[in-house]
Amino acid sequence: RQLKKADEISTEITVQMPEPSHRRNFSMLILHLIQCPDMDYKELIDMLEFGKYKLVPNLLRNFLTEMEGFTQKEVGSLMDTILNLGRLLIDPISLVNKSSPIGVYLRRVMLFFDKLNFSQTVSLYRGFQHYVLRGRQRQMDEVKCNLFKSSPSPPSPLASTSMMDLSSSMEQTSCSIAQDMERVRIDKDETLEEAPALWSRRQAELFIARQTAWLQNNESCALPPPQLQDVIRQVIQANPEHFEAHYLSYLNCLRVKELGGAIDSLYHYFDRSTATSQDKEAKGYRYAALNLAILHAQFGHKAEALAALREAIWLSHEVNDNICLQHAQSWLYKLTEENKEILMERSISKCSDLSLNYLTSLGLQSFAQFAGTTGGKPALVFEVLMRSDVLNCQFSMMDLMAHSFTHKAALWTLYGKSDMASLSSQLLLHLDTADSLQG
Repeated sequence: RQLKKADEISTEITVQMPEPSHRRNFSMLILHLIQCPDMDYKELIDMLEFGKYKLVPNLLRNFLTEMEGFTQKEVGSLMDTILNLGRLLIDPISLVNKSSPIGVYLRRVMLFFDKLNFSQTVSLYRGFQHYVLRGRQRQMDEVKCNLFKSSPSPPSPLASTSMMDLSSSMEQTSCSIAQDMERVRIDKDETLEEAPALWSRRQAELFIARQTAWLQNNESCALPPPQLQDVIRQVIQANPEHFEAHYLSYLNCLRVKELGGAIDSLYHYFDRSTATSQDKEAKGYRYAALNLAILHAQFGHKAEALAALREAIWLSHEVNDNICLQHAQSWLYKLTEENKEILMERSISKCSDLSLNYLTSLGLQSFAQFAGTTGGKPALVFEVLMRSDVLNCQFSMMDLMAHSFTHKAALWTLYGKSDMASLSSQLLLHLDTADSLQG
């Protein structure tokens, strides 16, 4: 009888399938939420309402209604929600494929939930209530702040009446939030606390890879230095063994010329990366010395940089690491004035034999700059730059291609050819460094 009644109810329900564009946006939104770290409830609502992949209005309204009712119920509502997720995956006409990224994520959520005992389940529910109510409180505080900012002058009687109505409704909502917080025994000071974000290892790896690539290629896309440093602290707190976060902190300190923080982050990175390496001849020691030399060179500490370079060269000779050795040699001829020409020629020749194309092109440009400033023949100087341009075009090294135009403009200015210098400058301005194929 119950099955017959359920069949009758299911036949009366008509499911309105969303449009393909809405389904695609919803899938992209869910994938983004799975990959990104935990965020504040207000940030979540802003993303659902105004983000790139915003929800359909009806779906967003239903979600807000569910969250409103979820905070007013007991722990059984959380258990019912997890139970409904399981039914969603085994339903004959399932809207979610259990093998899809969303299905795999939901199965992991149910698996972890099944491992919790009752006290842990209650704590999880209280924490979720805390999370939602704190976000609603922040929303109300922001609305009040915007309301007072938007009315600096004395309002008209009609506007005053509407503002009083809005204020009364806001006060009622605030009272409701306060009652909910009192019901779940959350102190006022506790509601204003910011809970630390939880980062999985995959989320941390994705964030670090993106921010590192932006810092190295397009710094304007990266987070501001203070905000990035706060996020790095959260990542390290959630994943202490994730040593790549220390390297990102090192790059962030270089942005703001903070020597102490950069050195500490560099030491932490190589200490942890070397400790986790199983290679007896670990690269960490020699590359740590090389990076330390680069750091001191960028801050103008020539003696410290040369000392670290000598250590890197000595360690590279011990294990016959030619790649690290040539990187160290390329910095050596930049920092020393003795036998500079001989060091450059040897470095360029060895890098060419080892197919280190970037170092070869960089060495050719450095040699052209040295020859131009020391009275070398102009024909020889531009021939060397032409060899660098060939490598840059063959291997799509756009940054070195831009450097080559800069060198040419400076050299033509040095030789008194303003027209050719202007031409090189115009070519540099029209160079599309973002596209490695077209340039």
